Amino acid sequence: MVRIPLLALLGLVLASAVANAGLSTSFRRTGKVALEVAGAAGGNAPLASGTLSLSRLPASATVLKATLYASQVNNGAGLSARFSGVDLGPTGPAASDAVIQVLYSYEWDVTSLVLPGKLGYTYSVFSGSAIAGVALAVVWEDINEPTRIVVLVDGMRQVGEIGAETESTSIDDLGHGNTTISIFTVLDDTINTGEIVAYNGVGIGGPIDDNLGLLASLLQLEGESVTGTNTVSIVTGTDHMGWMIAGVSVTMPSVPVSPTTWTAVKSLFR
Repeated sequence: MVRIPLLALLGLVLASAVANAGLSTSFRRTGKVALEVAGAAGGNAPLASGTLSLSRLPASATVLKATLYASQVNNGAGLSARFSGVDLGPTGPAASDAVIQVLYSYEWDVTSLVLPGKLGYTYSVFSGSAIAGVALAVVWEDINEPTRIVVLVDGMRQVGEIGAETESTSIDDLGHGNTTISIFTVLDDTINTGEIVAYNGVGIGGPIDDNLGLLASLLQLEGESVTGTNTVSIVTGTDHMGWMIAGVSVTMPSVPVSPTTWTAVKSLFR
């Protein structure tokens, strides 16, 4: 049996009461930066464990933000986690969305535990009810990256809770450029299919059908951002799911330098 001290338990209850609703921007940076989201299915079990693997994280990078996420249904009492062999302890929900059921998102800051050059991270999440999915979002800075605008939107948003619908989240002040969109969802299934992910009204991917395993999906998609406000949407017919992460990474086009400007720049260093 896991025993939680009274003060910690009171903290969890308070955190549950003030958990944010829906999706919101948790991080934004412009520069030589990159974003990657890794995910795993929770198997709908009270203990989820395994390894979250990034496809790249340069040894020369500086990790700016790394967050471990997990989901729960109708459980705002708290979850505990271990990450890369370190006990993260119990925490209350970071976000929730209540319609017919209450879906919760839990988060732990693991920035100090994600190391440049290391791609695989063991995890376990426990002391709750059935866990549908676990994710890791990492933002890093490296001189070798192109100039990007990176925005991480996270929380919990129910999609399809009362039937066919479209749920969206908007991101302001983006620039025009090729864009990678990362979508992490939980509680999606393969029985009800046909979902579409759209960016600024244009379908860019789908369906959302447990591509990580039982009850979780991670889609890495490509789109094009416009200058100003851009909108990510999930369109569903009959599938009910929880939308936890929308990561957007806009690669800014390089600016050509005219021969006259280049000559003027070089003259500054003579």
